[in-house]
Amino acid sequence: MKKIFLVLGLGSVLIFFSSPVLAYTIRVSVTQGSNPVTDSINVNCNLQVSPWTSTQVTTSTGGVYDCAVDNPGTYTVGANCKTWPCSYGGYPSTPVTVAAGDTVVNASLSFTLLDKFIDVTLQAGDSVICDNMSVNCNEMGGAWTNATANSCTGQVYRLSVGTGTYNCMAHCNSMSCDVSGGCAQSVTMADSDTTKTLTLNFSTNNSTLSGVVTAAGSPVANAWVSINNFKSTATV
Repeated sequence: MKKIFLVLGLGSVLIFFSSPVLAYTIRVSVTQGSNPVTDSINVNCNLQVSPWTSTQVTTSTGGVYDCAVDNPGTYTVGANCKTWPCSYGGYPSTPVTVAAGDTVVNASLSFTLLDKFIDVTLQAGDSVICDNMSVNCNEMGGAWTNATANSCTGQVYRLSVGTGTYNCMAHCNSMSCDVSGGCAQSVTMADSDTTKTLTLNFSTNNSTLSGVVTAAGSPVANAWVSINNFKSTATV
């Protein structure tokens, strides 16, 4: 909103417009499990109708972040880490409605508590793969936690996760890769779980396919070639 001041003097009226007054506060309590999240995150309050204003807060008082906004309406309030990798799980968000008569509206967000592990083994035939691979486990819903492991210890890729259902998959870290395939697997972590194990199976690239790339009947040098197997089977 804007304040308008009328100044009367000697037969004239002067009108001054002040800058917008931030009249409302969305007070956001952010936790991870039962612990307040006091720093290292951004809290965003985004109005979902015109004028589509956005407020970002990076400091808190004991895990409480105040978003000062100047319009009533429905806001999407969310939190994310400032840096990556992040010790807080997911991207929590919630809708918050600010009415014209409100002064302070309370909201709460909760990051996933990363107190569990998914141990992933990558298998190609009789061999365990422990080089040039990354494993991702993505939460399907909830706070949408994403966990990544780029190296393995004792032939196992360990990923820190929380309660929820995760879709786990693996891929090579470079174009030069000795394996292909690898089906994704779903893993559900209950409150009582601490560690679950799974194996993702790949095919060993032990065959060679060669050919010539042509354009208008003439060979093409330095062409980039991609080979995709659209009909394969895998054991998961």
